[in-house]
Amino acid sequence: MANGLYNITLFGNCWDAVSYYKDFDDWGYKKRKDIELYDCSEAQQYYLKAMNLTKDAEFAAKCCFMASKCEQNSFYNDLGSGQIKISSDNYWKNYDKAKLNYRKYFYILHDKYSNTEFYKEALKECKYFNEFIKSF
Repeated sequence: MANGLYNITLFGNCWDAVSYYKDFDDWGYKKRKDIELYDCSEAQQYYLKAMNLTKDAEFAAKCCFMASKCEQNSFYNDLGSGQIKISSDNYWKNYDKAKLNYRKYFYILHDKYSNTEFYKEALKECKYFNEFIKSF
């Protein structure tokens, strides 16, 4: 469920499958609201539920990583919508500080699942996670 919900956002692989929908009021096709295409919060809830219910540490690590992707997408959404204000003075330093508020699941992945094979794979494959770990 979580993967399906994630992949129908613009951050996923199948967003175009639902970018138009049938409106039963006028029987015409209408574009989905932008917020629906960007919002990963429901997918994140399912990833967290799976992470907390499983006994398999590898699967839990994958779910935690995907929850972190949802969280990171929230950062970009909040930045784009103006919910995050970054002063132009020393912009990139302030940007990096603001981004740290959206790294809760990177912390959990590091603290709880650093002994998994998936953790090692994520370090190799994900530049964002790799840079986060290097900043410790």
